[in-house]
Amino acid sequence: MQHDIDGDTIGPFIKVVCSKYSTYAIDQTGKPYSWGKGFIGHGEGHIEIAPRKIISNTENRIFTNVFANNDSALFYAPIRVYQVYPKCGPSKGGTQIQIVGTGFTDS
Repeated sequence: MQHDIDGDTIGPFIKVVCSKYSTYAIDQTGKPYSWGKGFIGHGEGHIEIAPRKIISNTENRIFTNVFANNDSALFYAPIRVYQVYPKCGPSKGGTQIQIVGTGFTDS
């Protein structure tokens, strides 16, 4: 069994990538982790000696891929649509459509 820096159990990683000073990973449940040196992932400058879950406003997202270079990392979570409104009715000019899901921003 693997454990993170807080002692919580981590499932197997499905993807691991490295940057110049840090390592990033996604576990089998789609949660992102990082460790090493640097501000990316945790906003702190000290060295993390073991994986630490990256906590953000994306807790409901399931990440499927991660990319990294020397100075940055990108975690990818596909868009998931939960609901579209209106569910039925006429579609004509001026009809507003509301899409509820992850991966969207206000527009």
